[in-house]
Amino acid sequence: MTKKNNIKTAVNSNEKFVPWVLILLPLLLYANTIFHGFVLDDRAVTFENKFVQQGIKGIWNILTTFYWKGYWDLNAGLYRPLSLIMFAIEWQLSPNNPVIHHAIQILLYSLTGLLLFDFLKRIFKTSNYILPFVITLLFLSHPMHTEVVANIKSRDEILCLLFFLITTKIILSDRNLSFGRVVLASFTFLLSLLSKEGGILFLPILFLLFIWLKDIKFKTSISHLWLLPVVSIIWLGWHQYVINSSGKQSGIYTYQDNSIVACEGLLMHIGIGFSIVGRYMLKCIWPYQLSYDYSFNEIPCVSFFSMQALLPFVVVVSLLFFAFRFRNKFPEAGFGILFFFITIALTSNVFFLIGSTMADRFLFTPLLGFLIFLVWLVFREVEHLKPNIFLKNPILLFVPLLLLYGFKTIKRNADWKSDKILFASDVNSAKNSARVYYNYGSLLLNENSTNDSKKQNNLTECIRLFSEAEQIDSIYPNIFTNLGVAQYRKKNYPEAVRKLSKSLKLNSLDNGVLHNLADAFFMNNQYDSSIYYHQLCIDKNYIQQETYNMLGTAYFNKQQYGSARKAFQAGLKRDSSNSSLLKKFGNILGVSNQPDSSIIFFKKAYAINPSDKAILNFISNAYKAKGDQVNADLYLKKYNENR
Repeated sequence: MTKKNNIKTAVNSNEKFVPWVLILLPLLLYANTIFHGFVLDDRAVTFENKFVQQGIKGIWNILTTFYWKGYWDLNAGLYRPLSLIMFAIEWQLSPNNPVIHHAIQILLYSLTGLLLFDFLKRIFKTSNYILPFVITLLFLSHPMHTEVVANIKSRDEILCLLFFLITTKIILSDRNLSFGRVVLASFTFLLSLLSKEGGILFLPILFLLFIWLKDIKFKTSISHLWLLPVVSIIWLGWHQYVINSSGKQSGIYTYQDNSIVACEGLLMHIGIGFSIVGRYMLKCIWPYQLSYDYSFNEIPCVSFFSMQALLPFVVVVSLLFFAFRFRNKFPEAGFGILFFFITIALTSNVFFLIGSTMADRFLFTPLLGFLIFLVWLVFREVEHLKPNIFLKNPILLFVPLLLLYGFKTIKRNADWKSDKILFASDVNSAKNSARVYYNYGSLLLNENSTNDSKKQNNLTECIRLFSEAEQIDSIYPNIFTNLGVAQYRKKNYPEAVRKLSKSLKLNSLDNGVLHNLADAFFMNNQYDSSIYYHQLCIDKNYIQQETYNMLGTAYFNKQQYGSARKAFQAGLKRDSSNSSLLKKFGNILGVSNQPDSSIIFFKKAYAINPSDKAILNFISNAYKAKGDQVNADLYLKKYNENR
């Protein structure tokens, strides 16, 4: 046997270990996500989704309504029932248990790796497994995939690619492609479409496989694959029917949905789109930045003629030119290039604006095309080098990169354990995103803690975070609302008034801000303004527990006792068991020379809230005012004993 045959035999014998590696690698990389909780939009597709919580009984509702219907009524035009159906079944088996969702997520990712390796072997038409194996290893270990695998909600991304790979396996396994296989392939392709709308982009890729790689004429390809376009049309019709019959779709995107909206002119929009594509291409090689959010103003406005846009445009044009110019000579490389640009087309913001500026998960499928081209290019260049150990074992060339990818993936996975950990991490990676600062600040603001020191530290950090957000986005009212609330809790009432006033100016329809501002004016001893805004809340029928209490107290402090009495009476009419209102109404009766009545209300207040020992002193003073010194001394003694 020749030396060449010995090498070939060794290569083929080693291939039997490939499936085990591809199964174990995702388990190793993502084992630390198994016991993670629900993060970000996970709640919308699991424990806060009414259809998913119904288990198997909720499947029909999932199939007949838009994607978010089980969570809220915001119709964003999405229809992705397959992942929700899986979540419903998993919920049926183990309710409110993130472990089962994370475990299945990893298993599906492993299965995707196995199918991907098989797919790559078929398109490269080689008995040597090394090139497809390297591409698959890089794909599975790439840190850009952490959002998809670690975040339960992103199951739709995995399923979409998984069923496309199953479809290609069915099609490419039979040279003659029997009608039965076409039907089966059409069904699995439908499952890809039901996973995510982006699956429609796999349709041109399937034809590309036939025409570009298998060198089959277009007419012949149509005769083989005609059922897939038919299924796509049926799916599209059902998709539109469900979306349009489930309620009105949400309106035009704002700059908070997609920061490109804040940039003027079509040419600038296209330029920013290309700058985003450039960022994606860089991240395919090295994920220099990972974040759950890239909203305003992480991706700034740039001119089409700026280097940030023009350079990626030149690279895109050059790669497409290469793909078509050398189609016959390097078909696999050209296929990888086209795969990348086709699958990223919908989310690139080049052709039209979508509901997000940029996202790590958008690179999940396109990354495959880029890796096909990149690894092919490296292997081709290595072939021209002088033979050495790397030529004999080309996989060694990629070991350092694989180790770096793996380390970064495991490290990034840890951030996805909880909202708090993720938010704390990403304020350091997306420093120009107002939403990143706002989300973390809001989480800390709403965090319950019995530790006063921790509360104060959280408030200090909240103010810093909201102030950072304000510097980036000075017209988003919620930032000023939460900043005002944080300042209020810090007892910095003048600043609370200033921030809440700014919020109300930006959004005059927010009754919650109106009430918060009324409270802030009260605490800042600006009683006229407090009275005005509390009365405005009452006129709008936005009445909170302390509305009449603060309104009456403001009148009382202004010595307008008649108005104070009416406010306290109105409050007691709504809540007769409010001890604070009872106590203050007793005070009003006391200053109105009605000690007997005031005693009655004081005693009611104390019976409801015996921890408020000050009421005992009020009762003592009321008895003293009516000339009953015995009871006055008795209650004064009780007051002094319990102070």
